[in-house]
Amino acid sequence: MKKYRFLFLVGDKFGAPSRFRVYQYLNYLDADSIKYTVLPSKPPKHYLPPGSEKKVIGPIIDRFCEALKITNAIIRVLRAPFYDVVFLQRDLLSLNAFPWEIWALNTFPWLEILLRKLSKRLIFDFDDAIFVYKPRKISAIVAMSDFVIVGNKYLEEYAQKYSSHVEIIPTPVDTDKYFPLDKQNREEKGVTIGWMGSWSNVKEIQILLPSLKRVSQKHNFRFTIVSNFLPNLNFLNELDFTFHAWNPEKEIEELQSFDIGVMPLFDTQVNRGKCPLKALLYMAVGIPVIASPVGINKQIIIDGVNGFLASDEEEWIEKLSRLIEDKHLREKMGAAGRKTVEEKYSVRANFSKLLGILKKI
Repeated sequence: MKKYRFLFLVGDKFGAPSRFRVYQYLNYLDADSIKYTVLPSKPPKHYLPPGSEKKVIGPIIDRFCEALKITNAIIRVLRAPFYDVVFLQRDLLSLNAFPWEIWALNTFPWLEILLRKLSKRLIFDFDDAIFVYKPRKISAIVAMSDFVIVGNKYLEEYAQKYSSHVEIIPTPVDTDKYFPLDKQNREEKGVTIGWMGSWSNVKEIQILLPSLKRVSQKHNFRFTIVSNFLPNLNFLNELDFTFHAWNPEKEIEELQSFDIGVMPLFDTQVNRGKCPLKALLYMAVGIPVIASPVGINKQIIIDGVNGFLASDEEEWIEKLSRLIEDKHLREKMGAAGRKTVEEKYSVRANFSKLLGILKKI
C-alpha cells in the first residue's frame, strides 16, 4: 500500500459528505503511511442565500461563477493520471445558473468519462439517492467505475443494477470528537429539543408542528433549529423556536446542548436513500433520538432501546412526552445510542472496510 498514491476528489470541504466520508479517515490513512491528495471543489463563487432577491447583475455573476466551477472541475480531473487510484465522491458538477438549453452539462457524465479515461483505477462513492435527480449520469458513473462504495442497503440495491463491485460503508462519526457531556443540573434550565441539518431539509420539521403544539400544552421545553440558513417557510411562523446559525467550529457544542434530538422525514424516494447522519450525530453525543421510520432509520434505531421511531402525530406526542418527563430514560437511551454508534457507525469501526477496498482495488 505504501507505494500507491490516492487522489480523493470531493465536494465542498465543509459539506457533510466530504467531512464525514473522507476527511474523518485522513488521520487513519496517515497512520497507515498511505499517500494521498484531497482536492475539494472550492471555486470562487458569488453566493446569495436561497430565496433572496438578486440584483440585475446577479445572474451574470452566477453564470461567471458556474464557468469557474467547470474550469475548477476540469483542472482537478487533469490531475488523475499522476495517481494510482482516484476516489470520486458523488459527481463532479452541480450547476444551477445555466439555462436549460445546456442541461447536458449537469445530466451527462462528460467530465466523468474524461476522468475514467485518465484514471488507472476509479472508485465512486455516494451516500444519498442522487440518482433520483440525475438518473442517466449516476448510472453511467456507477457502470464505468472499478468499484462503488455506497452508504446503505437501499443505495447498494440501486448500484448493483449497474455494477458487480459494490460495497456498503455507512457514513461514520468520529466518536473521539463527538462525545457525551455530563448533563447534571440541566433540568433547571428546562429540556431542549433540537434539530440540526441543512437549510434544504428544514421543510421536514413541519411534520412535528402539530405534535410540538400539543406537547407544549403540558410540558415546558425549548425547540432549537441549527442550520446554515433558515428559508422563508410559512409553517415556521407558527412554530416557537430558537434559531442558531450552523458553524463547523460550534457543531459539537450545539449537539451537546440538546436533550432530545429529532429527525422527522417525509417518506420519499430521496429520503429512503439517506444516510441518517443526523440521527447518528445525536446518538454519538449521547442524546436520545426520535426519528421517522423511513429508510435506514428502521435498521439503526431499535424502537424503545437506542431511540424511538414515530410514524404519526400521536406517536410523536407520546415519545416526546416520555423523554421530556423521564430524565433517566433519556440517559439510558442516550447511552444505548452511543454504544450503537461506537460498535457499528464509528470511524474506528469502518476504517478497516475502506482500507480493505483500497487494497483490493
